Amino acid sequence: MGEDKFLRVLWKYEIERINDHLPKKTKTLSNLLEEEEPYVISRDGSNFLIDKEELNFLASFIPKELHKLVRLPIVLIRRLDLGKGVFTIGGGKLESFIVHKLLKNTNAAFSEYKDVDLPPYIYWPHVVELRRRFKTIITIGFGVSKKDLSDAKRFLRGY
Repeated sequence: MGEDKFLRVLWKYEIERINDHLPKKTKTLSNLLEEEEPYVISRDGSNFLIDKEELNFLASFIPKELHKLVRLPIVLIRRLDLGKGVFTIGGGKLESFIVHKLLKNTNAAFSEYKDVDLPPYIYWPHVVELRRRFKTIITIGFGVSKKDLSDAKRFLRGY
């Protein structure tokens, strides 16, 4: 393997390591609302605290019947392979709908979230707006394509 490929593979492996702050598992909005000090466990084993005021806002924003379906925190992944300033929205269709609804990118009702066709990504200015308002229910990670990541892991196993 050439030096350029080695450095590219190493860089991609490091991206995975800088995501240690991301949640190992998410929790539902309803579960987090029941906790006195809401948190999720991060990939590095530490507690990722979630602000109660942000949870209460989200609980008032989202219909109660969906609280048990919403997984938090919502992770926005900076996808270096998709171009400058592109972030994919982690989670499912509901989490994506919530992000777009918070950004006022849709007027659809929550009851329609399964049927609305929204892009699974947003751009840097949207991320800035969301992070300004929500410091804990939305978090940012970094990503590369799955193929690049598996290449990096396979290569590094040899060392």
